[in-house]
Amino acid sequence: MVHMGRPALYKSAALALLLAVLLTIFAPCALAYEQEYQPFGEADLKCALLVDDDTGEVLFEQNAYEVSYPASTTKMLTALMVIEAVEQGKIGFDDVIVLQRKLVDSVMWDASHVSPRVKADEKLTVEQLLHCVMIESDCAACNILADYVAGSVDAFVQQMNSRAVALGCTDTNFVNTHGYPNDNHYTTAYSLYLIASEAMKHPDFARIVSTKEYIIPKTNLTRQRTLRNTNWLLGMPSDISESDIKYDTDYYYEYCVGIKTGYASAAGSCLASCAKKDGRTLICIVLGAEGMTLPDGTTRRRSFYESRRLLQWGFDNFSRQTYITTSDIVGQMPVRGGGRIESVGLRPVSSADAMLPNGMDYTDLESELLLKMDSVAAPVYSGMELGELKLYRNENLIATLKLVASEDVAEASTLDLIVLRLFGKDTTTALMTVNLVMLVIAGLWALILGMRRANRRGEAQVEASLARPLAQPLTGREPPRRTRQPQYYSDYDPYYEEEQYTYDRQQPREPQYAQYGSQSRPLQPLGSRSHGDDYDNYPRRW
Repeated sequence: MVHMGRPALYKSAALALLLAVLLTIFAPCALAYEQEYQPFGEADLKCALLVDDDTGEVLFEQNAYEVSYPASTTKMLTALMVIEAVEQGKIGFDDVIVLQRKLVDSVMWDASHVSPRVKADEKLTVEQLLHCVMIESDCAACNILADYVAGSVDAFVQQMNSRAVALGCTDTNFVNTHGYPNDNHYTTAYSLYLIASEAMKHPDFARIVSTKEYIIPKTNLTRQRTLRNTNWLLGMPSDISESDIKYDTDYYYEYCVGIKTGYASAAGSCLASCAKKDGRTLICIVLGAEGMTLPDGTTRRRSFYESRRLLQWGFDNFSRQTYITTSDIVGQMPVRGGGRIESVGLRPVSSADAMLPNGMDYTDLESELLLKMDSVAAPVYSGMELGELKLYRNENLIATLKLVASEDVAEASTLDLIVLRLFGKDTTTALMTVNLVMLVIAGLWALILGMRRANRRGEAQVEASLARPLAQPLTGREPPRRTRQPQYYSDYDPYYEEEQYTYDRQQPREPQYAQYGSQSRPLQPLGSRSHGDDYDNYPRRW
């Protein structure tokens, strides 16, 4: 057994404490890192659609473009058009409407859900009627508002269809304001998404559909009403009408902010829901859901169950990703007349990001490269627009990017064209040979020029020597002192002697020798000094 001293024990405890702190700090970060993408599979629904509303990107779809009955999700468009009329100043939220009997009685008995039911000659405001439409899904309130906005229900329905077309809805036709079953009243999950997305951009619409409970004070004909939202993702009411039925779960989803339920025997359960989390907005549309009884006897409402599951899956498995940048080369365009450069790279003018499955990159997307021409003639300049790139995910267009040339391509020189004509496209060896020949030619030319310069310098020196006199006349300048003694000669040349004999500057100048220079002295015969002759008195012979 090893016994630790107190300092060692303190050190070990400190290290353990530090490790615990680090695990506490970094463990949440590891958990917060985006998890690996998990496919959703198939929803137990007729139609389903999940869209990232910030970008319009479809995250999941199942028969989203199939014609279906929308039931009361139709009321989203009715409420949107009433709120747009308020925003345009045509009507006001506080306008009081006296309910007409023909409008109150214009719907079937099971199409009015407000309790107590709205009554003829009752006075309600536009905002109160909007809450009746979107919270309790009252059909009579839809017709009352439609008549107040457009002058008649039929005129309002025509405006609904025109508005749907303007929003881009296809395979859509409405024959009433509330969605009560009719063979000619149909749409698709994607068209309902377009309506929901536009409606949620209006603050008053978003405020109303996110309301869990709304109280209408006592009116001239009825007592106070409490309206409870039929969208159980906002929270299940404590006194639900189906109190004798036990549900498998509480369908409350904390990030849900709306929107609208719907049900009809022909349409099944429908739900348009919206959720916001971490700055993201998702909209989910489900149609044709059916309830089911589980083995334990509880009931499952698939419209809520599958919608919540889809919304959670969308937040957990998708993230905002920059999948292409301005430096990425996404294609090539052939270049004519560019010499050795046969193509130029294409890059996008801007980066692009999208809500993509975790771990997905650009290469996993479907792309379509659209070029303006088959090839481009040199010169090509960087930034020249040459085409565009379309990106799809699950056959849904998510981005369109303009493409430009990534670099300059100069027009080919005459030499490049000759080389290409002689050697073809593979010009590496040919260009090396041409460069070597040019280098040799340059060396020979430099050698020739050097030889010419040398010849010119030699000729100049010869001409200069010919122009200079053979002997320079004596001047008063002292000739250089020489150490070598001249040989004896019997015939004396004055100029020769002047060059060959040593002068003595110490000897005084004699007048009779002035003709030979200011520093001259009589020349002496060689060899006489060794015999002791008096050189100064020796007679000069001529």
